[in-house]
Amino acid sequence: MLAVFEVFPEDVTKRQEIGNRYSSVLSEASGLQTPTIAEENTSVYAQYTILCEHRENIQQQLKEQAIPSVSYYSVPLHLQPVFKDLGYKAGDFPISERIANQCLSLPMSPYLSSQDQQRVLDAVCHSAN
Repeated sequence: MLAVFEVFPEDVTKRQEIGNRYSSVLSEASGLQTPTIAEENTSVYAQYTILCEHRENIQQQLKEQAIPSVSYYSVPLHLQPVFKDLGYKAGDFPISERIANQCLSLPMSPYLSSQDQQRVLDAVCHSAN
């Protein structure tokens, strides 16, 4: 366990560099929204999640190039089975539902090579534009 703590600060720095690179490139693509980190805050980028108007197209392009992507938040909380007894239905929280339909997490790891980062960026930008 100690070994993980020894490399953690370096891993966080690498994740932030990758997150910054992703944001720099993807912020120029149409139909995408990148994460926003307030100036007084930081992110360890456990995930790098974008909002995209055409998520299925981007996921398909990534899949065709053997690049993993995941929609971790595809079901908004009010539609999760655990909250069924609350009686909410589709349409009750349209903003949450829109975001759930648009979110997509891209590969993120401190060990992601520059070449792999570029493959992700190229695939996403190609699909978004």
